[in-house]
Amino acid sequence: MKKYINIHMLNSGVFIVLVAGITTLLLSKIPLFEPLNDSVTEWDFTDLFYRNNSKLASSPIDTNVVIVNIGRLSRQGIGKLLNQVNQYRPKVVGIDVRFSTEKDPVNDSALSAALNNTKNLVMVGSLQKVPFNQERDGIAVRPSLDKFTKNAVIGMSSLIPGKKDVIRSYFLYEDDQTGRIYSFSTEIVRLFQSESHRNYSPDNQLEKFIKYQNTMDKYYYLDYDAAGSLKFFYLQKRGYGWEWIAAKKDLSFLRNKIVLFGYVGQPNNTFQDYFEDAYYSPFQSEILHFNFPDMYGVVIHANIISMILNNDEVRSFNSWNKFYNLIILYLFLILINIVELKKQLNKSLTERIIALAIIFVLIFMSVRLFSMGIYVNLTFAVFWLLFAPDVNEFYQSSFQQIYDKLNLDFKKIFLWFPIGWIIITFTLSTLAQFATVTDLSLFQSIIDALMLCYFLGLWGYGFYLKRVVERNS
Repeated sequence: MKKYINIHMLNSGVFIVLVAGITTLLLSKIPLFEPLNDSVTEWDFTDLFYRNNSKLASSPIDTNVVIVNIGRLSRQGIGKLLNQVNQYRPKVVGIDVRFSTEKDPVNDSALSAALNNTKNLVMVGSLQKVPFNQERDGIAVRPSLDKFTKNAVIGMSSLIPGKKDVIRSYFLYEDDQTGRIYSFSTEIVRLFQSESHRNYSPDNQLEKFIKYQNTMDKYYYLDYDAAGSLKFFYLQKRGYGWEWIAAKKDLSFLRNKIVLFGYVGQPNNTFQDYFEDAYYSPFQSEILHFNFPDMYGVVIHANIISMILNNDEVRSFNSWNKFYNLIILYLFLILINIVELKKQLNKSLTERIIALAIIFVLIFMSVRLFSMGIYVNLTFAVFWLLFAPDVNEFYQSSFQQIYDKLNLDFKKIFLWFPIGWIIITFTLSTLAQFATVTDLSLFQSIIDALMLCYFLGLWGYGFYLKRVVERNS
């Protein structure tokens, strides 16, 4: 094994990582390539878990959660719906809308009275930056006006949209100036079951990955008629949106359920309605997003609640991404080092075949692990492997020859640069995995910059040797 693992393999692995990282950074800064860069970096192979998944398609309706559409109702209309729901004594009511400004007294008083008569009420608050001190800003959760929240527990709106508005994760909690505020969904589960469910996460990570349980049609859905009375509807997929199918059903099933109020479009959606409080979910995420968003915010909250109640939480190892992707890259380099010993093989073609084979294995592993409740982001490993054959060849034709010309003492010193980078990267990744507050990305950037200086130093030394040879000749 020793003949396959050497200083050049270590150097080449680090060099590939740095080249791929610099390329990604440059593409993100060039406006022409920004849409493509955003789309590719937004893609996640775990999205394949939701493609043609027969188990999800045949899953029964989640009877624990009921969604009530507020549409374009006035505050008085929302209060009327809330009073109707309260008659059936639900276990928890969640309001996924903020009432942050004063309206006319009639509307405000009607809504306030309905909210104050609601038991186990959770209302959403939004995260906003506020002045903390002269050096930095702080974070505060801004709920609705006080007159609406007297009887409510506040949970923050914690969904984390990507650059293409794909929602794959949420914040479990946030520490603001008043203390620790948990997510809207977590607070609902806490009231629905027990206090202990605030800490349902075994690793207590701040950012939680969402394992979607249902599409919109897998929840009971209530809407209002022209008179503002609640009606039961089935949802059926139609084109880019959903078709409302009215059905007669006794609303007594609301007893002891979680009822979520939020915006879920309208029966005759306009073009703008498709985008209001709407996001892309992994069910319909595409690399270039030529389609409409497929899931409203309140439905995503319903999925988080379902995930927790079903004990189907995903454990994420995002902080170790760089390290385990590097291990995969070194596996590739070991394999091509073995290939180099087989002189009869076409080196360039074989390297690309090996890279493609590993990519297919990684995609399969990513989806399989996700189905088991483990999330590992292998997107960068695939990206690095696409770079690897050509970048490794460039390293061998340039830096490897320069390194071989170093005297023994310099080689011993330079050996510790890639080894030190790997050790520090692993240490920082481990600390970040368990430290939910400290941001260690700056330290990693400094280490990456030092390694870049290391390679620039090698290149400069090679240029110096070339000039010496030219001078002596």
